Amino acid sequence: MDLAAIHPLLPLWNDLDRVYIRSEYGRMGAESGASLWPWESDNPELRELWERLTRPANLAALEDWARGIDSFSDWARGCTLRALSDCRTRCAGADDPPPADTDRRSSH
Repeated sequence: MDLAAIHPLLPLWNDLDRVYIRSEYGRMGAESGASLWPWESDNPELRELWERLTRPANLAALEDWARGIDSFSDWARGCTLRALSDCRTRCAGADDPPPADTDRRSSH
């Protein structure tokens, strides 16, 4: 079964869950009962997955994903809302560098 055919973000969410659960960060959260969020982690793999999930190109898919938020657990709801917020911020250009100048012709 092609998970991306069901929803384009499902493989990213699955990877994020898998890495989070097996990470020391996820184990600390499970032991303490605290919500330790993936975007707060210093785990490079979690940070990279969060970056991929919140890319501006994923905004429409995140908005679609969030339609089911009423049925999500508190943790899933928190992650979804934060991913949507981070993605919208990135779409506004707040943390993405401007595109490189590709016109290398001389102005002379």
